[in-house]
Amino acid sequence: IIELNDARRRHAATRANLLQARSLLRLARETLRRTVNAPVTGVAGLPAAFRPEPPQPEEPDPWIELAEDRSLEVRLAELSLEIAEDGVALARAVRYPQLDLIGSVQRDYPGESPMAGGIDMEIDSATVGVQLSMPLYAGGGIESGVRQSLARREAGFHRLMDVRRSAALAAETAFITLQSSMEQVAALAEALEAVRLSEESARRGLELGQRTTLDLLNVQRERYQTERTLSAARYQYLLAYLQLRASVGETLEEAIATVNGFLNDAQAPEEDQ
Repeated sequence: IIELNDARRRHAATRANLLQARSLLRLARETLRRTVNAPVTGVAGLPAAFRPEPPQPEEPDPWIELAEDRSLEVRLAELSLEIAEDGVALARAVRYPQLDLIGSVQRDYPGESPMAGGIDMEIDSATVGVQLSMPLYAGGGIESGVRQSLARREAGFHRLMDVRRSAALAAETAFITLQSSMEQVAALAEALEAVRLSEESARRGLELGQRTTLDLLNVQRERYQTERTLSAARYQYLLAYLQLRASVGETLEEAIATVNGFLNDAQAPEEDQ
């Protein structure tokens, strides 16, 4: 009776978890449909034989250097700093003398001329000159503009340094997550093999009368939990792979094509399996 009540309790809890999982699955599919703006009929998964590959290079320092030089945020900050430097040069150029070439063309209509027999007259005139202007005093406005531009350049420089540190941290975090996912996948794969052997032993023991059905169910539950955790670790590896590529400013077309290659041999899961 005790074992039966325990099995009923676990069955009720499992059904509650199943209903929650189905709800999350529907929400995830709806989110995906809105993201791609197309019906989602099936989502391919990873094959059971999938094994993650280490990143190349296998050390974090090269990835960190690439992130500091090539990440999208760093390049945007560098462009902002260049604009600020141009702004300093422009603010300083206001105090320089300015030489302009000016010209004008004018046509006058003085009316009828008696000396020309009453014919309407037109007089064209043109002037060309050079104009030199130089600001002598502008109430401190020029110096204030220069100081403001210098402050913007200083702020842009510090922002660039901060963005580079953030990019390096993002690359290192993605690399560590990728390595951790690989190690976790390897450990869980070994654990899955071990629990499968335990399940076979429990099944054999049940046939010989040495184990109970509840013992077999406990081992099977452990196997399902290990399989679920292993699957999550594999997908975490794929996410870390994409994040690492994005952190160094690479276009993700090639990385996404690689991930799609991992999924090509997989079967689309059933809706509410």
